[in-house]
Formats: sequence, C-alpha cells, structure tokens
Amino acid sequence: MMRSRSNTQDWDWITILIVAVLLVLGIINLYSAAYNPNHPSLFSASALYGKQIIWIGLGVFIGLVISLIDSDYIRKLTPVAYFFILILLIIVLFTPSVNGARSWLGVGSFGIQPSEFAKLGTALMLAYIIGQHRGNLVTKNTLYFSLFILLLTM
Repeated sequence: MMRSRSNTQDWDWITILIVAVLLVLGIINLYSAAYNPNHPSLFSASALYGKQIIWIGLGVFIGLVISLIDSDYIRKLTPVAYFFILILLIIVLFTPSVNGARSWLGVGSFGIQPSEFAKLGTALMLAYIIGQHRGNLVTKNTLYFSLFILLLTM
C-alpha cells in the first residue's frame, strides 16, 4: 500500500542546499578550466561543461523520481537488484577489454560500468540485511552475512 506523504516534507533541505552549492561551484571550476572560445555558451552540449550540466540535470531528475518511490517497494526489490548486479559483474569478465580494462559493458555506442551500480547495490543490500533486525542488536550471523556480501561483491 502506498503511503501518502508530502513530496518535500521529509527532505533534508540543508544537505540539498550544500550539494547544490557544490554542483554550481564544480560547474564554475570546470568552465574556467575547460573554457573553449569556439563554444562560449555554458550550455553548449559539445563542450565538457555543457555535458556535465546535462548529466547533473539527468541525475537530479532520476533522484526526484527515486524519491517518489515508496521505501517498502525499494526494500522488496533490493535482493533481486543485488543479484542482477552480481550477474552483470560476472558478465563483464567475458567482455572484450576497453583501453586495457575489462570493466565495461557496451550498449551500442554507450558503455556502462557495472561496478558503479554494484556500489549502490551493495549498500542497499547491507542496509537490507541490517534492517531485518529492527530494534534488536545485530547478531554475529548478521555481521558474518554482511561480510560475505562485501566479499562476494569484491
């Protein structure tokens, strides 16, 4: 059952403000370091800083969409997502190397690194395991299983 809540009620506005300031400072820094007189516009998609702004916008959009998903749904989906990520980490071992590294999966002209998703998946899986003991102290079995999850991902 979806719980009704205000979209912005539980957000940590101080953290959001700090992240926004850091993003703006990063764009200013990147613009000053990679300025191209042929593409003086800050929003030029062919310049490095323009691409960075596009990725920031995409990340903010995805973050907003994820914030609207009910946490119980994410909790139920975590083990499935974690094992899917493990499969991607195994598949990447059998792909051709890109610049000497076998860490990329090619999707057309676009490449992804499953290890980036594994960071999030591992954190969610550890939270899932520890969250199973709501209100109780974490047991040795939980500690061992958490260590197993970390080692399995590595």
